[in-house]
Amino acid sequence: MSELEEMLKQQEKETKKEIDLYKTVYFQKDTVPDLRAADGMAGGYIPKYNSILMMHFEDEKVQKQISKDLDVFLQHETQHYLNAQKGCGSSNPNNNVDYEQFYKLCMADEISANMAELIYLREEYIKTKDISLFDKRDGNFTFYKEAIQKGEIDPLSSDPEKFEKDMSLIMNGTQKMWMEKYAPFYASNHTFVTCCYALNNGKDMTSNNKEYSKQLDLMYTLGGINFNKYNNQDNFELPKVAKEFFEKEPDELTKDELLFLSAAKEDTESLKRGENVVHFGWNPDRRVSKVLEEKVLDMDKEIITKPQEKIQQTDTVSNKTTALKRLQELRGLSSSGNEQNIKPGTRAINYNNEMLRKYAALRGR
Repeated sequence: MSELEEMLKQQEKETKKEIDLYKTVYFQKDTVPDLRAADGMAGGYIPKYNSILMMHFEDEKVQKQISKDLDVFLQHETQHYLNAQKGCGSSNPNNNVDYEQFYKLCMADEISANMAELIYLREEYIKTKDISLFDKRDGNFTFYKEAIQKGEIDPLSSDPEKFEKDMSLIMNGTQKMWMEKYAPFYASNHTFVTCCYALNNGKDMTSNNKEYSKQLDLMYTLGGINFNKYNNQDNFELPKVAKEFFEKEPDELTKDELLFLSAAKEDTESLKRGENVVHFGWNPDRRVSKVLEEKVLDMDKEIITKPQEKIQQTDTVSNKTTALKRLQELRGLSSSGNEQNIKPGTRAINYNNEMLRKYAALRGR
C-alpha cells in the first residue's frame, strides 16, 4: 500500500467519525517544476482517491497566481466531488445515455464547477462589496462584474426581476464563457472518457432524455437553486474536433487517433477488471507531500438568499428599528439615544403607571 493510500484510508476513518465532507475538502499538495510538468493542470479531483490533488509549483510566478485563487479552485474541485457522489457526468461509467449526451454531461460537470466558483464569489461580494473579486480566475467572470456595473443585476437587491436576471446570467453567462474558452481545451480528455464509456457500454447506445435531464438538474442545482430551469442551451454542442472524431468510420482514423482509441480500450478493460484508472500524466502516488484541509461552501445547501427572504430580513430589521425608536421615546430617550430633559411624573413614568393600572385591572385588582 502506498503512502498516499494509507493517508487516505486514515482520512476516510476520521471523516466517517467527525468531518462533514461537504464542508471540508481534503487535498494532496505535490511539488512540480512548472505547468508543463503537470500537463497544464493546476490540480483536480481524482475519483480513484476520492480526493483533490493540488500542485505546488517551483515556478514562483505560477505558484503566486494559483495561491491567490486557491479558495475558488477548491470550490470548483469540490463541486466535481459532489457531482461524482450523485453519479453524474464522467464519474459514472454506466450512465444510461448515448455517447453525445454523455459527452455533454462531461461538459456540464465542468460548467457546474465553474458556476460553483461564481456563486462562491457572489457570496463573498455580498459580504464585502468588493467587486474586484470577480477578476479572479483569469477574469472568467468579467461578464458578471460588468452586469453589476451596468445595473443589469444586483446581488444585493430584493427585486424579484433582478434576481431572475442574476440567476439566468450565472447559468447562461458561465456556460457561454466555458464553451468559448474551455470546451476546445477539454476536448481531448472528454473525447477519451467518452470513448471509454462507449466501449464499456457497447456500440448501439440510444439517447435517454429523461436520464440526461435528470443529471443536468442534479449538477445544475447549486446553493438551493435549480439553474437548469434558466438554461437556454445556446451553443451547447460538442466541439468540432470531438464531433469529427466520433463521425469517422474506423478506416478513416489516423494513426494517432487509433492509438488514442487503443488507450481508451486499455482503460476500459482495466475498469472491467475492477481497477480504477487515473487519467492525465501525473500520479499522486509518487510525489505527495502532505494532506491539507480547507473549508468550502456546501453547494448542496440553500446558500443563495431569494428575494422574499431578503424582504423578510429587511422587514425584521425595519420593525426592530421602529420598536427600538418607540421604546427610546417611552423611556425618555431621543432616537439618537441621548436622554431628554424630562421631569419625574411626565411621559415615560406616566406610560409605565398606565400599563401597571391596565395590568392590575386585567388581574381583577
